[in-house]
Amino acid sequence: MSKFTPEEAAEIIAQSHETLRRVNAALAGPRLDLENAEAVEIAASFEPRVETRNQRDRRELEQQEALFAVERERDRMERAEIAAVAAAEQRIAGLEAEVLELARATNTVIEALEGELAHVTSENRELKLAQVKLETRVAELRIKVTETVDPDRKDILELPLMSRLVQ
Repeated sequence: MSKFTPEEAAEIIAQSHETLRRVNAALAGPRLDLENAEAVEIAASFEPRVETRNQRDRRELEQQEALFAVERERDRMERAEIAAVAAAEQRIAGLEAEVLELARATNTVIEALEGELAHVTSENRELKLAQVKLETRVAELRIKVTETVDPDRKDILELPLMSRLVQ
């Protein structure tokens, strides 16, 4: 059983006969008429290429030089890529060092601020304690003054004013 239909097989056979006819015409001998120009081209493609040893060596050297040029370009690209990666890694390392230094400086400032906050908080606590002691002393003095002053006299000092000045 053939995979080609009878029409396809007939077309393939016809193409083969046409190709054989053109090859036979080309091999029959070169003619210089326009009709035979196509046959000469076809025959030339079937003729073995005659190449001297020097021509072959030159062709092989040119091919080898082309391959070397491609390899050199590939190596140059790889070196450029390696240099770019190294530069990027160096820049990243520099940035990491800067960030680390910034973190250390920030920690130093934070520790100093925490110490200052503790000192200010302590001073604030001491000042509040002193204020409470003063208010207590003013209250004690007010009691003493009211106990010792004649209740009928109206020209005594205004103590609430003094307490406002102390605060």
